[in-house]
Amino acid sequence: MSHRFRKIATALIAAAITLQSTGFAAIQREVEFIDLSQHWSKSILMRLNGYGVMNGYTDGTIRPDSRVSAAEFLTMIVKTLGFNAEAGEGYWATPYIQKAVELQLVEPNEYSDYDAAITRSQAAKIAANALSDTNVADEEAVKAKIYDYAEIEEEYKPYVLVAYDKKIVNGNHENSFEPGRLITRAEAGVITGRLIDKNGGIKAPIDGSGSNGNGSGNVTASAKLYVAPNGNDSNDGSEGSPFATVQKAKDTIKSMNASNSLPEGGVTVYLRGGTYYMEEGMTFTKEDSGKEGSLITYTAYPGEDVTISGQIPLEKSWFKAADDDAKKVMLDKNAADKVLMVDLKEHGITDYGEMSTRGYHYFNKGRYAQAELIVNDENQTLARYPNEGTISVPTDNVDAASFGFKYTDDRVSKWKDAKDGYIVGTISINYENNTYPIEKIDTSKKLLTIKEGRINTYYTNGWFFGENLLEELDSVGEYYIDRENGKLYYYAPSDFTSGNYDVGLSTLKTPVFNFNGAEYISVSNITMKGGRGYAILGTSAGYKIPSFREWMVDIRGADVNGDNFKKGSGSSVYIADLDKYTDSQVFPGHVWDGFVDEGDGVNNIEIKNCNIFNFGSGAIVMNGTGVHIDNNHIRNIGGTALYLRGGDLETLTPSDNEIMNNNIHRVGYLQRAYVPAIAMHGVGIHVAYNDLYDAPHCIFNYHGNEHIIEYNKIHDAVKECLDMDAIYTRNEYMPQWRGNIIRNNYIYNLGIYPVGEYKKQLNVSGIRTDNYGHGLQIYNNVFANIGSDNANNVIGVTAQGNRNMLKGNIFVDCSATFLGWNSYAPGATWDMTKQEEKERVELAEKYAANPIFAEKYPELATFKDEYYKSVATNEFDENLVVNIKFKLSQANGTVNPQGTRGAPELIKGSNNYVSSSDPGFVDYANGNYELKADSEVFKKIPGFQNVDMSKMGNNAPVGPVK
Repeated sequence: MSHRFRKIATALIAAAITLQSTGFAAIQREVEFIDLSQHWSKSILMRLNGYGVMNGYTDGTIRPDSRVSAAEFLTMIVKTLGFNAEAGEGYWATPYIQKAVELQLVEPNEYSDYDAAITRSQAAKIAANALSDTNVADEEAVKAKIYDYAEIEEEYKPYVLVAYDKKIVNGNHENSFEPGRLITRAEAGVITGRLIDKNGGIKAPIDGSGSNGNGSGNVTASAKLYVAPNGNDSNDGSEGSPFATVQKAKDTIKSMNASNSLPEGGVTVYLRGGTYYMEEGMTFTKEDSGKEGSLITYTAYPGEDVTISGQIPLEKSWFKAADDDAKKVMLDKNAADKVLMVDLKEHGITDYGEMSTRGYHYFNKGRYAQAELIVNDENQTLARYPNEGTISVPTDNVDAASFGFKYTDDRVSKWKDAKDGYIVGTISINYENNTYPIEKIDTSKKLLTIKEGRINTYYTNGWFFGENLLEELDSVGEYYIDRENGKLYYYAPSDFTSGNYDVGLSTLKTPVFNFNGAEYISVSNITMKGGRGYAILGTSAGYKIPSFREWMVDIRGADVNGDNFKKGSGSSVYIADLDKYTDSQVFPGHVWDGFVDEGDGVNNIEIKNCNIFNFGSGAIVMNGTGVHIDNNHIRNIGGTALYLRGGDLETLTPSDNEIMNNNIHRVGYLQRAYVPAIAMHGVGIHVAYNDLYDAPHCIFNYHGNEHIIEYNKIHDAVKECLDMDAIYTRNEYMPQWRGNIIRNNYIYNLGIYPVGEYKKQLNVSGIRTDNYGHGLQIYNNVFANIGSDNANNVIGVTAQGNRNMLKGNIFVDCSATFLGWNSYAPGATWDMTKQEEKERVELAEKYAANPIFAEKYPELATFKDEYYKSVATNEFDENLVVNIKFKLSQANGTVNPQGTRGAPELIKGSNNYVSSSDPGFVDYANGNYELKADSEVFKKIPGFQNVDMSKMGNNAPVGPVK
């Protein structure tokens, strides 16, 4: 097979001879990387660091889980062959790329962007070309070892065979090569180390004196700035004379850019340990940015804890017994005697924010969250009733004409004089979950009316609880802010005075880091907490956040003279008096179905190993390319935790964005509807190794093309609504949105939470593409504990359109597995007299004529002929279905023998194994659904791929690294 390769000829052979004679000499360096101590690749990367083949970054990291670019990988491989180059002017990697072309590792101009991350196929080609021995004795035997060999692009197949045969690369536990998967620096290190061994060593130790700014040469920035709580902004920012604020360090970098004196290796800003209280966030523009090869890094000083806080500390000594006037309002007089009070105005605190209508779609007014009481880093609870659970609202009690409903719990009558009271829940569609301001309580009619929102009957009863009620302050941890008089009331723990309690009030409205067209900036190892808005925002240069009026009128084109803007019109919807919300700002990603910023966004921004918690509006919103959100711990977020957008939907240019190894939980506690842990839109976002849980509504929402969602844990979501799903998307109106892969995830504990009066949830799925959506690729996932006996439409996957594929999944104790279209209609076609169906078909035809889409999605050409009610294109094949706790069962329909729901004529595939007993799981009782080697499944489904549950979820520590 060696004739297929462009050989490096004399130079490489000579190098190999020399390598064998010189052995493994290495430069001895006293180097420790703060993100490597517990990483599986530590010994490998430290070895390469000793050779000078792979070096670290100025912030003390080596970033093993970051993607490796073509330039970085080529540089590493060229160095193993004994070549080093002096860094000159221009692009840092040019000498190494030129050498790689000279050695025929790559072809001239093979890569249009050498900074783009490379795939496993591309890495295999480079590595194979660098081998001194490329002979493969038995190609067919090697092919047989690669489960997905057919998926490898033709141009890479010979190189993969060589690299596989020489054990330079190998497959995963399923013997899949995964040719298109992007590789990390750790994986690149493994390949490089094996190449060194196979070639017999390296020619000579490489001193690594070249600087490339990307971590594969010796990156030595000539500038370090220091910030410390005891610093002074009149200092020079040196280690011995640090600044006091991050803003001063930012301004210093801006001056460097203005004078064209930014160091070639970039700048690292070290924050010394302590807490930095922030009253106003920081905005970073192009002038504050780094550039290619010169990254700007904001990070904690190694070994020290750094916190940026958006909350005002409240001294415990400020808390006194509640005043008598407030006690009279409280219904529980025993509790009233235990309530404490702080006069906020007396201590100069006057901005408490405002409560606001929140929830589904345009009911979010774009207003920053109100100030919240935070004790020991946990949000406390607004005074409410009932303290747990909800009050039911029968459908017959809904009075849309009065914009209210008749209540059945007499306790509500006691709120008739409440100031600024709200109800939380739904008096409308059951997948909403809104916060409505109370207009009036008519105790004679037992009628509660609301000021804003939507109120109408639905096929299920509504539910609610009362909130922000001084009357109901009766439980430890509850609080209430009297905004008119500036007083905070708190039912504190009994040992509050003597105990260790850190108390604060969230006040910061603007983002801690606001990247406005910024690029090449890294934020790492920092804790951010206690803001009313977002922690981090990334938008296009010059982007202006619109007001609520601008968003509704100019962007959404709302008719402000229509019924939805008229109070008392008899309509079931009243959006708002727009002039009331002049201070509101609608952030990009603020609503689930739109991203307001349509510009290029930011470029190469990294948020890594941070703690982000207690932000009322959201944690991170980013629009751009090369955005990496890795290894963060994000929790207690009032809205969406992470919204990421990027890539070009018209050219399918990928974003190179990634969300890797984050732990995200307790999200949406304020807005409650369509505010997941992760929402994303665009092309080519990679989401892997995350642990996502504890959400009232969906926990993952995506739109667009070519996303990969893999090795995540997704669980305990949809806890406060019906008719919603853990992973939710809508693509039925965009037939060109395809190519998304959901694989190797663990999706569990869904459809089991009582909501309102419903002890069993209904219409909940692990994954759903709503309203006959299409093109899902779902394989090798584990679905477990979804639904219950005789559940009402609680299902593993709902996808009722066409070209949805489920293969190799494991379903354990799920009330049903897959729901396709319910009824078979032979000969039925798209109804071209209906505008929405006509538009769908026309869009498919438009993109089928586009060469880019035609090559990637040839099925667009047959979309018109594959009507989802009459043509079987959905596949459910080679899946394992096991029900031990309860039977496959649905209250509202029959389950097919294969475990599916819907018309069997519309579902292809029959090679599934359905069992009511343990088929040989490693540990069913403790949730390990990997299969033992002698499991009967491997006989029932030949070729069935086992799962590796140890890889699902976080695979490295999250949060700051010491």
